[in-house]
Amino acid sequence: MLPCRIFISYIWFMKQKINHINYLILLFGLIMPGQAQSDFRGQFWLNLQNSDHQPFYLRYTPEFFTEWTLPAGLKMAVELSPVIRTTMIDQSWENTGKWHRYWLRMSGEYWEARIGLQKINFGPAKLLRTLQWFDALDVRDPVPFTSGVQSLLLRGYTAGNHNFWVWTVLADGKLKGKDLLVTPEGRLEYGGRAQFALPNITLAVSGHTRPVRFADLPLLTDQGTTAVEQKAAFDLSADWVVGLSLEAMYRVTDRNLLFYPEIQRLLTFGLDYTFPLGNGLSALYEQNWQNFTSWADEYPIPGILAGYQPAEALNISALQFSYSFDIMNQTGFMAYHSWTTGETVYFLSLQHTRDFIQIQMATNLYQGKKQLTSPFQAFYNEPELRLDLIFTH
Repeated sequence: MLPCRIFISYIWFMKQKINHINYLILLFGLIMPGQAQSDFRGQFWLNLQNSDHQPFYLRYTPEFFTEWTLPAGLKMAVELSPVIRTTMIDQSWENTGKWHRYWLRMSGEYWEARIGLQKINFGPAKLLRTLQWFDALDVRDPVPFTSGVQSLLLRGYTAGNHNFWVWTVLADGKLKGKDLLVTPEGRLEYGGRAQFALPNITLAVSGHTRPVRFADLPLLTDQGTTAVEQKAAFDLSADWVVGLSLEAMYRVTDRNLLFYPEIQRLLTFGLDYTFPLGNGLSALYEQNWQNFTSWADEYPIPGILAGYQPAEALNISALQFSYSFDIMNQTGFMAYHSWTTGETVYFLSLQHTRDFIQIQMATNLYQGKKQLTSPFQAFYNEPELRLDLIFTH
């Protein structure tokens, strides 16, 4: 495993600034005793699209993980994972390399503490995620992939399978999840979550606080102005005759930024069921409502949501079907519809998995008039056809 450690350490020093957390994780990753459980794996992801803008995308993500058992029942673990990309954009090649994950974890029987660049995500919704606060997971991708956040995450567990989270995030000045405002680089965010497991149902409450401002855009005259944003959320999942899920969030900022709505309310409700057809047809339906209001209700909502009145809700439905022909082949269908704007997005995929290779062929179709107020703007430039090849070692 030493060559793997040296290789990853070399990428670290060549591609990234070294801070105190990097030093600490690197120290444990290289000099801890050899009596440990270690694993090295990696994934190549090739994406081909019928797109003039980005027809070719290749990503390699190696991952080194090692864990040591310490006295008193404690465990120490380290994960180091860079990501290397080669992309053709507008007929020119771009090569990038950066960190995907690096974190150090210490854990006991009923707790764990993890620090570094890591993924934080939660909530039962899959298609219209109200609680997508920190990740950029896309359900259309054949494998889950998202950037992490620089953070300290503490989690405690009980014998009854309840768990409690506390986190602090060091902002990098970029948008996360479904945020419309950024946290200034170097500022701290903090929050927590309490999740309770009951018979056939799981309940949770979450909260988060951060300073916010607009991203650095030259047309924004007060782009440096900062406000304080607070989020409170409730979610549940239940497994009865059908699966039920619910995510509700209330977001408020303490001041108006260029008439950016200070208050946002979101609710996602979901149903899932597997029909006894053939090998089982899995169906998932989710409904999302959200509205934006200002302290002064007479103001219309500008910017990306221009044209909506404060009391008018965004109303989006999503439907997903998946069917496995056998252990290696399956198909999936997704549809998103905005009742507010009349737009619809369809996604149809075929997947084949064999040993360490996964292949997905998919088509992405968009219906509706393209408009500035669309909640599906991200789909405008999506390719109609895509091919994904994933090789894991």
